[in-house]
Amino acid sequence: TDDIVDRLASGDPLLTNVSTYQHYAMYVVPLTILFVILHRQMLLVSFDPRQAKVAGHNSRLTNILFYVTTGVILASSVRVLGVLISAIMLLVPATVSLTITRRYVGVLILTPIMTTLLTLGSYMISFSNPSLPAESILVNVIGWGGFLTFIIALVYFRYRK
Repeated sequence: TDDIVDRLASGDPLLTNVSTYQHYAMYVVPLTILFVILHRQMLLVSFDPRQAKVAGHNSRLTNILFYVTTGVILASSVRVLGVLISAIMLLVPATVSLTITRRYVGVLILTPIMTTLLTLGSYMISFSNPSLPAESILVNVIGWGGFLTFIIALVYFRYRK
């Protein structure tokens, strides 16, 4: 049971077999596409339900779709990556992106770029040092990378003319 708890807490993305990724991709990819297609409607319903109703959007259905897509995507990522890595990959890039851009479109563009670069960097470190645990490296690189990006952005915005 300790192995199961460790796997749920930290996951093992480098040792997860391809069939597991393919299994979850069947659910995650279509839901992500649906999420992208409906993001304007979801945004309107989230921030101004009255305006969404005036515009003819069904707020209840949109909220249910949002919760279902988000829940399935998060549950799949937790199953493959573990709780800790999923939380770090969800929170750090989005928070730093929002701090840097302050615009929704900027967050949508910067978050996947930042997540991809930090994840690839952590995997490169993991492969070059096989004795170190990949999960710890992933959490540290994303956490510290996000923190350093946040500090650089704060300094830049403070001293720019």
